[in-house]
Amino acid sequence: MQRSNALRPLSWEHHAALVTGNRIKRGLSRGASPQVMRDYLRHAWANDIEHHFAMEEAAFTTKQSWVRIGVNERDHMLGDHAEFRRLVEQVEGATSDAALRSALAAFADLLVLHVRFEERVLFPAIERLFSRDELEDVGSYLSREHSDACLTWEPAFWK
Repeated sequence: MQRSNALRPLSWEHHAALVTGNRIKRGLSRGASPQVMRDYLRHAWANDIEHHFAMEEAAFTTKQSWVRIGVNERDHMLGDHAEFRRLVEQVEGATSDAALRSALAAFADLLVLHVRFEERVLFPAIERLFSRDELEDVGSYLSREHSDACLTWEPAFWK
């Protein structure tokens, strides 16, 4: 899918998010240690995902054209971000392996669905409805704020 230059940093980060979600899903299916997967999610959250959400919220919700994007799309993005924050708290507060696995599975499933939503629905709407100047502003901001995701992790619980 062709993406505007302005949004490419987010699409690159989405690739890393898909890797993260799929690693957790594979780890769960292979019976990996839920504590190791929790540590992995903590790392991904603190170093990549949380910052990504903050960038999206800052880049999009401050632009005048944001109001022209459908309420469902806006609410979907912001609602998912809130749900991820709740799920991270659930992962942190899990008191049993079963509860931890359940929270990790919910996080991983939502992460994959969320990336697909943004790439297939939200970003095309932004590209269509934001002015050229707004997209350039967004692109400049994202280029300054983007950092490459760290996808190295040991142990490789997903293998």
